[in-house]
Amino acid sequence: MSEEKYVIHLEDVKPWIGTPTSHPKSKWYTLLSEDNVEAKRLVLAYVELEPGGYTEPGTHDDIEQAFYFIEGEGVMMVDEKDYDVKPGTAVLVPLNTTHCYRNTGSSLLSFLVIESRPSSKEWIQKPVE
Repeated sequence: MSEEKYVIHLEDVKPWIGTPTSHPKSKWYTLLSEDNVEAKRLVLAYVELEPGGYTEPGTHDDIEQAFYFIEGEGVMMVDEKDYDVKPGTAVLVPLNTTHCYRNTGSSLLSFLVIESRPSSKEWIQKPVE
C-alpha cells in the first residue's frame, strides 16, 4: 500500500484554530485519524497552546485520551485534581472523567493527544454541570 495511507507530515496538516469560546489560543493538528490515514479507532493530534490558553472542563463518554507534553509549562485537571505538566509528562484521561488544561507559562505549551475512539465517528463532549 502507498505511504499516503499510513504516513503524514506535520507541515502537510492544516491546523484547526481555537476560537475565544472553544479552545482559545490553540492550534490543533490532526496527524492520524480516519479522515487522513487508515486509522479506525485512533486519533493522534499535535497541539500548540499559547500563554493563557485553556479549555473548559469536559467529559467524554466514549473517548479515552492520553496527553504527552513536549514543551512549556501548564496545569492539567483530571477528576477534580490539578497536576503540573512539563516536558516529559504523560497524563491519562479515562472514560467519563472530567478534565481540562491551561498554559500557565510564558511560552508555548505543546503536547500530543492520543485518543481511542469507538469504531463510529459519533462522539459527545459534555460540559460539566
